[in-house]
This record gives sequence, structure tokens and C-alpha cells, in this order.
Amino acid sequence: MEYISLWQAIEGAHGSPIAALLRKHTLMCARNPNPGSVFDKRTRLARRLPDSLYFYWLRKKLYGGFFAVEIETVRPRLIGHIFYQRHASDIHVFSVFTIESRRGEGIATNALLNFLTQVWEKTEFRSVRLGEDNDEKMIKLRKHLAKAAYLRELPFRLRAYEDGWVSLVPREQPIEQIRCFSSPAAA
Repeated sequence: MEYISLWQAIEGAHGSPIAALLRKHTLMCARNPNPGSVFDKRTRLARRLPDSLYFYWLRKKLYGGFFAVEIETVRPRLIGHIFYQRHASDIHVFSVFTIESRRGEGIATNALLNFLTQVWEKTEFRSVRLGEDNDEKMIKLRKHLAKAAYLRELPFRLRAYEDGWVSLVPREQPIEQIRCFSSPAAA
């Protein structure tokens, strides 16, 4: 299983089977959002654009994707995705998906930990919003993610909050010094 960033795949291997798969999947999801979702409302007019312009628009609006892909097969196979949008001081993850036949294998957790590691290593962002605060599946995933991050040898620890935010804090910071509050913005 490989974990691949959408824009790195597009820039690094434009025209490759993996880049084509990720582009096709991204456009399919972006053109068919959950009705009434924030993404649905924000992209309603842009979805009228042809694929090439819509894909360009998504990039300019700082949307991105991170994918779990099996590449050991003859054709690359998409196993799951994370879709997000970068903001001025944080990242909002608004979609986490694993194909039905592979659910329960920890793929979403592994993909999110790989994604957060890239955020830690390649950006200055230390706050990530994982879904909406009232989404039961995301609440469960955030709690599981914090435990998994604690047990692994990652360069950071993860502090999950009830309102959908997670903070990335240096691993060497003692866990008792990590302040607990309703969200990173409250600090």
C-alpha cells in the first residue's frame, strides 16, 4: 500500500496511470458531493466548469487529496482517500473514505497518520480539523487516531478535541504538559 498526495502525483508523474486514477477519482467525488454539505454549497457554481478548469479551480482554492493506493497489481487500485482544504493557519479534512471490502483493516487510520506526518514534516500547520464536531464516525476516528499516534514512533503526539480539532505537538513534550481545552483556538 502506498500513500500518495494528489498534487505531488500530478506534478511528478503527469499522465501516469496513478495520476490519472487520482485525478479521475477526485473529479468524481468533487462533482458528486454530499447534498447540503459545506463543500456542496461552496462548489455549486464551479461544478459547471469542464473537468480541466474545475480541477484547476480546486487546486487554486487549496483543496487537496491524499490517497491509499495498491500499486502491486497490474493496474493501480484506489483503496481510500482523504480530502482536505488548506486555510491560513490550519487544514480542514472533510472526507475520509475506505472502500467497503477493506474497512476495518485500519487503512483510514494509517492514511491519516501518514497524512498528518506529511503535514508535520512539510508545513508549519499544527492544527487540523477532522470532520465536523457532531459526526459520530469522525468522533470515533479522532479518538482512535490519538491512541494510534501515541503508540507509534511518530515525530509528534496528537491531541484530539471534542469539537473536531486535533493538535500536533512535539513528541518530546511530556503528555501532562499538553494543555486540554475545547479547541486550539481557545489557547
